[in-house]
Amino acid sequence: MTMTTILTPHNRPFFLGATLALGLATFAAACGDSGEGTGGTTSSSGSTSASSTTGATSASSGSTSSASSGSGGGMSAPEFVTHLDPVQGQNAEGLFVKGSTAYVGLAALGQIKKIDLPGGMVHDFGSIPAPPANGGFLLGIVVDAADNVYVGFGGGPGNPVVNGVYKIPAAGGAVTTPFATDAAMNFPNGLLLDASGDIYVADSGGAIFQIKPNGTTTQWTSDPALLGTDLTCSHGAPFPIGANGIVRIANDFYVSNTNLGSIVKIPINANGSAGTATVLEGPNCNGLGGIDGIAVDTDGTSIIGVSNSQNEILRIDASGNVTPLFTGMPLDNPASIFVSGKTAYITNSAFFDMTTPAPGLLSFARP
Repeated sequence: MTMTTILTPHNRPFFLGATLALGLATFAAACGDSGEGTGGTTSSSGSTSASSTTGATSASSGSTSSASSGSGGGMSAPEFVTHLDPVQGQNAEGLFVKGSTAYVGLAALGQIKKIDLPGGMVHDFGSIPAPPANGGFLLGIVVDAADNVYVGFGGGPGNPVVNGVYKIPAAGGAVTTPFATDAAMNFPNGLLLDASGDIYVADSGGAIFQIKPNGTTTQWTSDPALLGTDLTCSHGAPFPIGANGIVRIANDFYVSNTNLGSIVKIPINANGSAGTATVLEGPNCNGLGGIDGIAVDTDGTSIIGVSNSQNEILRIDASGNVTPLFTGMPLDNPASIFVSGKTAYITNSAFFDMTTPAPGLLSFARP
């Protein structure tokens, strides 16, 4: 069992500020010359989610957002499946849903919880080294057919814990060494597991990595569209965030780029290599500012995502048109989104809410 640091409302801002400073100061410095990102979710053909930034070749510049939805436009308000404890630093980030179980990562604690659906009972499951042993974050999550859980960890260059993807067996437990890593991997934010068992990692440093079932890791693409060095749409993020959430629709990956407020489309060539990236939509600071996790929506052709900074649920259609579906509470810095059947789930990170933080797992119905 991993020990948790008990935080009072008084010292929680210090803890979060120190975590950001320790885990991301070196990352921010490195990202000045390399790239960055954050995210997590599910896809229609393969499996999970990601994110991305600044364009290579700009494609359809889609459309702009429709009218904002004060308290809910186009859907009823999300509801809490379960609340987590901000005093203990239980800020939810990564998310994967399998059957009647949600796997939720607590970013700064290095812990993975299993949450019963729909009941909301929270169970300990596994962990990677937690503060003060590291200054980084537990990020995206995917679960394979045998219930092995893979989680991304990123702390930037020089962090005492190795950046990479960690594999926790189906029985759970503590894991200290990565299953897969690469010298260029900085912040493995979004993970996607495809039908062949390969894991694709959207690294906020500006790349997508491919991990084979045996752990062999290669850089699949480092297209400039995945970089997050431009802070145009960062909405106060203290470091550059590029590629974040990642999904697959047919033979294309779609990646959210947080800092640019963009959705990047990357074709998968017949031989499995990466095609030339285009920007489906963006930069769009108002419509896609702070875009974090993304998922394939129930129609199988559209993307549904969350804006961490704008507390918003967004829908992006195949032409790049952006429609806000819901804005405001109970969303509190939403980080990841996962569509399972006709239900979508969201993790609230509540990282930047220092007044009434509400981390937890939420759900809402999809048509």
